[in-house]
Amino acid sequence: MRSQNLLIIAGHAWQCLDCQNKLLRDPSGAVALQSLTAEERSREQAAAPILPR
Repeated sequence: MRSQNLLIIAGHAWQCLDCQNKLLRDPSGAVALQSLTAEERSREQAAAPILPR
């Protein structure tokens, strides 16, 4: 995923509480349509807090 795409997603989630919750609860699912590398996927999982589903 390009840095620009990630910034757009993060910026939107900052403003939109529904998307923020989706991103925090299931980061992989929230960016499923974005093409992430294996390294990006692993960093994303490590950065996401563990929240109850």
